[in-house]
Amino acid sequence: MPEKIFHDYLASTAEPVNESEKLWGYPLPESPAQNPGACASDDGVPTYGDYFTAVHRFLEAGHYGAIVRVLSLNSGIPCGPDAIHSIHIFLAKHGAFYHPGRVEIWGQVLLGAFAVNVAVSGSGKSVIQREFDLLQRLNVSESAGFLPMVYEYADITLENHAAFKMFLAQWCDGFHEFHMVLDPEDHRFKLKVWDPERCIEFLSREHMFELYRQVAVILTTYYNPESFEQIFPWHHAAGDFVVRCSESGVEVRLITVRQYAAMYVSDVSNDDACLEAMLLFLINLSIRTRIDRLDGVGDFVWAEDGVVDATVQGFLECMAKRYPEHHRMFRQYVQVFQIREFCEAVAGSYNLCAPELPLILKHIADHAMQLQEVLSTRL
Repeated sequence: MPEKIFHDYLASTAEPVNESEKLWGYPLPESPAQNPGACASDDGVPTYGDYFTAVHRFLEAGHYGAIVRVLSLNSGIPCGPDAIHSIHIFLAKHGAFYHPGRVEIWGQVLLGAFAVNVAVSGSGKSVIQREFDLLQRLNVSESAGFLPMVYEYADITLENHAAFKMFLAQWCDGFHEFHMVLDPEDHRFKLKVWDPERCIEFLSREHMFELYRQVAVILTTYYNPESFEQIFPWHHAAGDFVVRCSESGVEVRLITVRQYAAMYVSDVSNDDACLEAMLLFLINLSIRTRIDRLDGVGDFVWAEDGVVDATVQGFLECMAKRYPEHHRMFRQYVQVFQIREFCEAVAGSYNLCAPELPLILKHIADHAMQLQEVLSTRL
């Protein structure tokens, strides 16, 4: 192995980061909106250098054991540490929970690329082990391929007492975040994919519909109508979903699972309770999928009406495929209700301090009418 195996970069600029540069000693930003070095005077905050050093320790542990195991697993061919010539780490994002990075393993050629999710903040550290366990569990119980595989978890503490929690996961190649932006020409909110290579301006209406339909399919896939378990919370603003665009269309993945539990407490053996829980799941899904932050970091914004139809279609298609009897009963159950009361009940269940609540309350009456109309059409 060469003496210098690790090479560190900022993914946004592809600029190298090393101990001789000022950035190495800057504290990590605590949010996507914060500029590097904005809190450079804060003592005790982990730095860029701490971040990269901790990831180095994680990857080189056990003579690069985690990397060797994953490369061998993915290729089906035994791989030893001597095959590794260099490891390139790209710090990709400063998120609310994690500072994810892309890890490239190079030999004579690129041997593999992985994600490393790194928790620095208290909020991130409180959820990362649970998320690792949930991703493992859901990937075992489901073979849908909508979630990334996870491989190795570690707690790393450096000599200066900077502490990190992290795990190695599958890198979703070609997938990127998407967020609503304001089109200056017609002053409408549209979806833009953060893909620097393709320079996509805005998704077409057809691709936007398909994206939201797939979001509904993914979340419904992991909804259990018999136990009420579901993936929640999730946020478009946090980049929880990513999309890959090609000539043939769009493909969506969910890259994080913070919790998986029942949101409603009721008698799971009661058919009406199960059907009511399904309706509440759909309503909450239809509301939350319309919420994003402008440009991913700005004010909360509300997606256009077509998102409701896409969400209902994805939900019904997935339920019909996975739970045909529940789907049949649900179709009959929903036709006798006025949806507005249920929509208002879901909105009323939100924490009064939830920052998106004013936006929901502003639109909930109109949203309920749209949802009622779409259900009447599709059922």
